[in-house]
Amino acid sequence: MSYQNRIVEGESNSPFTNIKIKGTDLSVSYVLRRMSEGVTIEELLIEYSELKIEDVLASLKFASEVLSAMTYKNSLSLISKSVKKSKEAANKLRAYADDIRSGKTSLPSFMFPNEDSNSS
Repeated sequence: MSYQNRIVEGESNSPFTNIKIKGTDLSVSYVLRRMSEGVTIEELLIEYSELKIEDVLASLKFASEVLSAMTYKNSLSLISKSVKKSKEAANKLRAYADDIRSGKTSLPSFMFPNEDSNSS
């Protein structure tokens, strides 16, 4: 089901009440909030005669699409941060390897176990 022909942008300045159900003064967030309070679709249809079941389903679909888009955007942000941290770590390792090659530093002693401790 497509929501595009049933959900429209309203006149409000508030992002929460600006997305309306076409042909009504009801916002998508209002319908979803009422449903979250336990009001059934049937009760909404009785209370608001201009509301159709397709409008309620379109509201649910719209909310689902918005959440999916937000999740996708957040996922991209997390991946981007992870890649950045990986690049930073790789750069630090390269610098450390360069310091070892140039003699500015040496490998830590734990990397070369003392052979004398094995003969005891």
